[in-house]
Amino acid sequence: MAQSAQDISVIICTYTENRWNEFIAAVRSVQQQTLPPGEIIVVVDHNQDLLKRVQENVPGVVVVGNIEAHGLSGARNSGIAVAKGQIVTFLDDDALASPDWLMMLNEAFSDSKVLGAGGPVIPLWLDNEPSWLPEEFHWVVGCTYLGLPQTIKIIRNGIVHSGTATVASLCFSLPATGQCAPSRTS
Repeated sequence: MAQSAQDISVIICTYTENRWNEFIAAVRSVQQQTLPPGEIIVVVDHNQDLLKRVQENVPGVVVVGNIEAHGLSGARNSGIAVAKGQIVTFLDDDALASPDWLMMLNEAFSDSKVLGAGGPVIPLWLDNEPSWLPEEFHWVVGCTYLGLPQTIKIIRNGIVHSGTATVASLCFSLPATGQCAPSRTS
């Protein structure tokens, strides 16, 4: 468990201005946490116009450009490189964190054997939920699906989508050395 909220870094990676409103909502949902993070890091993935827009319009965040390979893994690694927290969390730029998201993720670390934790990813449908899509198939859209454990459990694999882990809600503890193996970028 983090000793204080200052020990938690939240990383939000973004790449396109087409999701600006969703991105702003994601940042605000983190800024309104019951356990506020020590820092919010926004990583912009090789988009200079968006980088400038975030720097000029989003106060209270650390803004960095992706200095690694293009894509989400490179952007996450760029965020990890500047993170100061003992616990690093990721939130997708089109996701909303519930007000107690960080508090709940932080509680998982009260067990010293826990190195990572995640939370449910609930779809926010633009209209009504499609009646033809049963909850067992929500994994297709990268969300929590019927059949996943409802209590804390060790899991072998997270939700996989398009060959990469879908981690709209994920956190992990950096080892005591402060070093972390980067995500694969290929």
